[in-house]
Amino acid sequence: MLQLENLTPHQEEIYKLIVDEDRIDLRAPAGAGKTFLALRAAFEVLDTEAGGAVAFTTRNLALCLHVTKWLFIRLEQRFDRKTAARMIESRFFMLF
Repeated sequence: MLQLENLTPHQEEIYKLIVDEDRIDLRAPAGAGKTFLALRAAFEVLDTEAGGAVAFTTRNLALCLHVTKWLFIRLEQRFDRKTAARMIESRFFMLF
């Protein structure tokens, strides 16, 4: 999942429906792209220094860590390493 960058056409349709929502609860079969949609939404929130916070909930600690790494890599490309780390630390909350 670290290499994923672009949504599929179906995911893009769903993303347009959820992008302006304050809270998102995605439910679908395994492999449907729920996590990637959540990642894109989380990145949009964290992509600005003045943005809000993200709570990511899953039953899987490994997935939480993977999601955190995916977000950090992309934020580090956009901002500097220290700013990306600060954004993750202060605005991204994992619940598992």
